[in-house]
Amino acid sequence: MIALGTPAPAFELPDASGGVVRLADFDAAPALVVVFMCNHCPYVQRVAAGLAQLGTDLAERGVAMVGISSNDVARYPQDGPEEMAQQAARHGWTFPYLYDESQQVALAYSAACTPDTFVFDGHRRLVYRGQLDGARPSNDLPVTAAWTTDRRVRLVPKTPDGYWPANSTMKLTAALRGLATSAGSVFEDDLTSSFSTGDKRVVDVDLSSQHLVACKNGTQANDFAISSGTSTHATNVGSYYIYRRVADEEMKSPEGPFAPDFYDIKHVPWTQYFDGGEALHGAWWHNNFGHPMSHGCVNVQTPTANSQWPAAVPQAEYLWNFDNLGDPVFVRGVTPGLTAATQPTD
Repeated sequence: MIALGTPAPAFELPDASGGVVRLADFDAAPALVVVFMCNHCPYVQRVAAGLAQLGTDLAERGVAMVGISSNDVARYPQDGPEEMAQQAARHGWTFPYLYDESQQVALAYSAACTPDTFVFDGHRRLVYRGQLDGARPSNDLPVTAAWTTDRRVRLVPKTPDGYWPANSTMKLTAALRGLATSAGSVFEDDLTSSFSTGDKRVVDVDLSSQHLVACKNGTQANDFAISSGTSTHATNVGSYYIYRRVADEEMKSPEGPFAPDFYDIKHVPWTQYFDGGEALHGAWWHNNFGHPMSHGCVNVQTPTANSQWPAAVPQAEYLWNFDNLGDPVFVRGVTPGLTAATQPTD
């Protein structure tokens, strides 16, 4: 199973109509859904109508979707290209349905079953991998596959500094009893939940000065120079939270190996993702901190794996020990070389 955060493996495959479709064809889409599927699988047949609706829903939002069949046609003749075209027409699949004859793409994605669903964000980093929904040939569950909209609830505390109180347990109650969902179901009870806070640890990244400040309980704990994304790959301005941490990461661009900006860097230390594929992480491959250098991430000085500058200050190590999952990361300012009008934001 490929890990969350993995770049989408490249592909170049024929579709059911005889054309050729490449991963790069979807570069303009804000997200990409890849579904490994085939004609004869009863699990795919069970959700065929749901796949058609999902493809339509995604297209309305500008999100790309592609189906890939990697089955052995010698063993399953009904899964051949001609039959794939007929199946797509029969079920109203408007998304590209591609034929992976060599099965190399399925291997690259570690696809294990059909349907096997992979969702990649705008940076083409994997954010979901798994089943489409709970519908099975053995049950009567409706096919519920649908794209989650970008509308979400963010709770903002009404405190003077805008932060949750430190080292506290927050109890939440939503008066939902009797209210109906968009699907027509009704909440039988109110929603209650709780969460605990630690000490207030905040990372503030200033793109204008190429500087990072770490604060704890409202007091500055550390500050140092960083390297954010360049003007052509600028780091997004916005308010984020650390959602994934990897001590030893491989970072690979979603473009193919012959793209001008292709990169594949192994052993990226102390990586903390906060916005899709953008992360705070150590950078041992340059020593030009204080200037934009990256493809969108926030580079931090580190001696880890750093044979060229072994005396580098362990600032990435500091952040790794300072931060936790859920800690806020605020990115502000303007990347050198851009203006306030051209600086990308969340």
